[in-house]
Amino acid sequence: RLLSARQANAHFFRDLAQLLGGTSAAMADEALRSLNERLLVVVADEAGAVAASPHQLAEAAAAAHETIRSLLELDAPPGQLGSPFELGDVESLPQQQQAGEAATAGATSSSSSSAAAADVAGYSASASASSSSSSSAATAAVAVGSPSSGSSGAWDAFYEANERGFRALRLRPERLASELAALEESRAALLEAAQLPSGWELVHAHRDNAIYLVKRRATRASAASDAASASDAPAASTSALLPATDRFGKRLEGRHVSARMSEARLRYLAACAGVEEAARREMQALCDTLSESLPLLAAAAHWALLYSTLSAHVGASLQKGWTLPRLREVEDGERALRVEGVWPYWLSADGAARNSFEWRGLWLLTAPNMAGKSSLMRGTLAAALLANAGLYAPVDDALVPRYDGYFLRTASYDVPSEGRSSFAQEMDDVAVLAAECGARSLVMLDELGRGTSAREGSALGVSLLAWLHERRMSAIFATHLHEMEALLSSPAAPSLPGLARKTMDVSVDDATGKVEFHFTLADGVCTDSLALHAARVAGVPDAIVSRAAALLAAGGAAPSPPAAASSPSSAASSPSAPEAA
Repeated sequence: RLLSARQANAHFFRDLAQLLGGTSAAMADEALRSLNERLLVVVADEAGAVAASPHQLAEAAAAAHETIRSLLELDAPPGQLGSPFELGDVESLPQQQQAGEAATAGATSSSSSSAAAADVAGYSASASASSSSSSSAATAAVAVGSPSSGSSGAWDAFYEANERGFRALRLRPERLASELAALEESRAALLEAAQLPSGWELVHAHRDNAIYLVKRRATRASAASDAASASDAPAASTSALLPATDRFGKRLEGRHVSARMSEARLRYLAACAGVEEAARREMQALCDTLSESLPLLAAAAHWALLYSTLSAHVGASLQKGWTLPRLREVEDGERALRVEGVWPYWLSADGAARNSFEWRGLWLLTAPNMAGKSSLMRGTLAAALLANAGLYAPVDDALVPRYDGYFLRTASYDVPSEGRSSFAQEMDDVAVLAAECGARSLVMLDELGRGTSAREGSALGVSLLAWLHERRMSAIFATHLHEMEALLSSPAAPSLPGLARKTMDVSVDDATGKVEFHFTLADGVCTDSLALHAARVAGVPDAIVSRAAALLAAGGAAPSPPAAASSPSSAASSPSAPEAA
């Protein structure tokens, strides 16, 4: 868009040149040819970019890189000045703009004019200039503002304010030859017009973008300097000085200019504007030239994004201990997902429990709170998704089918602004599942039906299991609705021969009530969600937990509540327990 709108700036072109240089080198590398060909297929398919061979893209990138180099000095550090004048300490510029810098050396007007010529010529100096020439340029810069008493800080600040913008672009000076020549001439004229009477000095007014003459405060050092300057050069007359005005035309007390200075300043500002306009024209012309190769530039940009992203992914994955899963062939009709040592992607390989299993068809997953059901489902889905994308995954090994969709349903919350309860959101998820998922989709349903009564939620859950089974879909249905088992065993229950019961391994000490989570998958059915243990670990007062245990016992269910001495740290002895919600 920036190229088409002719709005690209020097920073954009430098970044683009760096990208194009890297693209050209990588495309010309025969060792990367196979990888580049595959990446370019992805670029053409996913980004809609033009299909190109590595050789074509290498040539186009190299040509565009040279086009940018013909205008910009790419080897120079971006954003820096061309060092044609002394900047001094940038932090102290406001003070220099108000009072000027104390002069340290005097010079005649003829030497000042010579310094100005050397100063502007410094813009075209090559990056390989010798240190001695750099030292001479710096000396000339100090002498620039010293017709009789020296005010180099004022000149530095004035030049910086007006020239920083186009000098920071680092355009090649031969592309702006006539404009830079006009700038050099106007600078020399301004310096010649700024003859200082004895006892006066120059100050820079940043807001007014002007140079003014002010009477210097009398000191012994300044008196000696004025006497020395007067013996070397004739002093300028004060009769030609006029009261200075600010940018609003208001008279400035104690500040003066001459008619020659005002005219020369305007000429200098016009010359600066001319350089800026010429630089703008050159940049717009570069936009027009590169726009002709926009499809190939877009392909190069997308390739670079893919390459850098994949490089970062591989580096991070190897550091984390991830491996590259195997992907079943497209024509393979087997739908089983086999994983060895899968763990949650947000945990380190050393601190997480690993699971190995072969999954096909429907699983009904029941387990206590905090046992790791959700972590297993999220980790498995992430590994399958990464495998289908050809990326590394948190597994020791895996053989993954090709899926056409991934559906993970987790906790829902109400949306009062839309008049929707949390259960309405759950049903909306089911509607999306029914409309968009098929036999080749991977489906994870975590605690569906929690937003309504246990009886109705269980009925909906069994009905959904039957619907998934009829369509031969691969799904894991995790729930705490133990009433579903009773419905599945009732005479009216649908026949689900492909349904497998799974749980998460948990150990409970009957004597102490201590619970230990292993976070590993096992066959079986869980009938106790250990909700009272979860409540105690969360810090619920013991009086509330004990009363709940008594109510459960009175109602016919007699779970063994954890002992009052249990604490979150002792109850959850596994290092992964806090993360396995």
